[in-house]
Amino acid sequence: MGKKIKEYWSFEENSKLKPYQLGQVINIQEESANLKRSTDDDFDYEYIGWEKFLWIVTIKNSIIVRIVYKNNFSIPNFDFWNNNYNLIHSSLIKTCRLVDESYLKDRMCVITRDDFVSLIILQKGKD
Repeated sequence: MGKKIKEYWSFEENSKLKPYQLGQVINIQEESANLKRSTDDDFDYEYIGWEKFLWIVTIKNSIIVRIVYKNNFSIPNFDFWNNNYNLIHSSLIKTCRLVDESYLKDRMCVITRDDFVSLIILQKGKD
């Protein structure tokens, strides 16, 4: 099994996200049909709604600060990426740029192993 690799990318396509966006103010009681509290963390909620790729939403002070996707998600507008790193990379390079861990704006963390993307994490930047 190959080494796990993390890459950070700038992320400016927040307005295309469904059903939640980074920085969105959210009322947990109103979203209780879509979110249930995770047992892993006080701020994490497991997504149980109909969007098939969304996994965990992190909410602090009623604001979405992190969204975790397992496997695929439809940015930048692929219906299905087959989790192939080369396809994802060639698409991201058109609209995003590689950044480091200290990048302060919204960012995307792409986690790969053996050219297979296993997780995509969107993180709200520091305002």
